[in-house]
Amino acid sequence: TWANIYIDNTSISGQVSSGGDTPSICTLIEGGLEQVSLKNTGISGSLEPCMFASDSSSLQILQASNTQVSDLSSTLSEAPSLRSLNIQNASLSGTIEALPPFLAEFQVSENNLTGSLPAPQETAVLYDVSGNGFDGEVPEEFVDHPILRVVSISKNQLNGIPSNWMSTTWRPENNGPLKYVYLSSNPLGGGFPAGLAFYENVTGVYASNTGITGPLPD
Repeated sequence: TWANIYIDNTSISGQVSSGGDTPSICTLIEGGLEQVSLKNTGISGSLEPCMFASDSSSLQILQASNTQVSDLSSTLSEAPSLRSLNIQNASLSGTIEALPPFLAEFQVSENNLTGSLPAPQETAVLYDVSGNGFDGEVPEEFVDHPILRVVSISKNQLNGIPSNWMSTTWRPENNGPLKYVYLSSNPLGGGFPAGLAFYENVTGVYASNTGITGPLPD
């Protein structure tokens, strides 16, 4: 049984789901494969439903940054074991309706994803979707999140943040470990995100090129 596959920084190419003379990724995942890392390779194609299907997937970590991987399966949200998804600077497109129930690290920056932002799960620690085409408002699930540390949603088409993030009277209930919030280069409008100042651990809020208006809070 294979537990890990790491082929980073190689000249390997081809479709991620193809098998040929070797077992396919799906076959290996069904057999207990937990970690797959394909970073900086010529791998392309779609991530198949069987990689995430709840009745067969043991996959915990998937890394495919700097590849030509193009599509995430609609079964992504069913992945029972997935903790870390890192596919940055690839060719992902389409929408993501929901995230896996125990996902801690979600990194899909610099792709072509669209639609509404998928809400972070309660297990989320790192959430980075910068450099895509997500639109609409930032989900309320980001407010008072118990363990989220980094939110990076810059360079999208988002047009609103949770009202509590703009409030000067609201106070977070959890005072979680949130440290950095990246909002830049979105048509957010509205007022200054003063509510973020009430998170005790926040040390950086980046809101350049967002169209926010009004005075700085007292």
